[in-house]
Amino acid sequence: MQIKNLPAFIKKHRQTVMIIALLLGAAAVIALLCALHMRKTVRVVVDNKIRGDGAQVTSKDVNVKLTSRVEDVLSDEGIVVDDHYNVNQDLSAMTAGVNEIKIVARVSGTVHVGGKDIRYDSSAETVGDLLQELGIKTDRDDAVIPGTNTKLTTDLKDIQIKRAEYLTVSHNEVIAPPKEQRVNPDKLYGTTEVLDSGVPGTKVVTEKIATIDGAEVNREVIKEVVTRKPVAQVEEIGAKLEKGGVISTGHSTAELSDADFDLLCAVVRQEAGTDYEGNMAVISCIMNRVDQGRGDVMTVIKAAGQFAAYFDGAYQKYTGGAYPEATRKAVEDCVRGGLRSHSYVNFRSYPQTDEPSYEICGNWYF
Repeated sequence: MQIKNLPAFIKKHRQTVMIIALLLGAAAVIALLCALHMRKTVRVVVDNKIRGDGAQVTSKDVNVKLTSRVEDVLSDEGIVVDDHYNVNQDLSAMTAGVNEIKIVARVSGTVHVGGKDIRYDSSAETVGDLLQELGIKTDRDDAVIPGTNTKLTTDLKDIQIKRAEYLTVSHNEVIAPPKEQRVNPDKLYGTTEVLDSGVPGTKVVTEKIATIDGAEVNREVIKEVVTRKPVAQVEEIGAKLEKGGVISTGHSTAELSDADFDLLCAVVRQEAGTDYEGNMAVISCIMNRVDQGRGDVMTVIKAAGQFAAYFDGAYQKYTGGAYPEATRKAVEDCVRGGLRSHSYVNFRSYPQTDEPSYEICGNWYF
């Protein structure tokens, strides 16, 4: 609604306007009175920095008016704040915007550093905070006594900083010959022969040594210079298995649960017998199929029509660890160690007539 002649309207409805004004004024007064009496909880924390059995920190939740000043709250609680304390709030601030009032005692003492004595009067939390406050920087090898995490308290009067001194020294070191292995498929697996013992090398190592009061506190290598390269030691290792197969390394591995490992060992034992060579041949065949992408280990052995030991249930008599150590070791070496004794993916209990096959411990692989 628009009022074209406001003065005339007010004159005509003077009584109504006066009543509205009185009501609005009363509402404002009531709102002000409510605000003056609204209250909140403020936490008051006093840290007297007393160490030991004394009260290091006391805290109390105080119910105060929103219009109360910080200094009034402290006065009501009997807390006297003088120059020996720091307060985290403006004393004249109203508590409407304050949730915590923290009063921290100031403590005095001396920092001894580099032949100088630096006096301090501070409410810092720790020795480290105090040093930062004083602008005193320390290197990682310097000794701060007590440590930087130590609480700054009333009974801590002296802090010492011992600067580290550094010395650079060099010395010669021998470099052991690296080992180079060559696989000989005509020598038995497990045999090793050194063909060339190699020649050690030498290097000059430069170190930076930190000392405090003459005692070493840290040492680090800052430079190495090889003055003579080492010549590798050459070893020839056998790869031929006595009862068939040639061990090769570096193949894929697989992680199995204990239950799956036990089942796999039982299947391999049923298919292979008791010799390490026979067990290694069967598990190598299984892992070769895995490497071909036919699925994971358990998928391969459970494939329909593939491993009779599994699908006819004959493996079950060997579960629960009822297989020889040779089986466990062969499966461990192949599945978790990445060894193989051949590259074939099939085997039967008889030789093949349509393609070459290779016999290992009674099974023919192709």
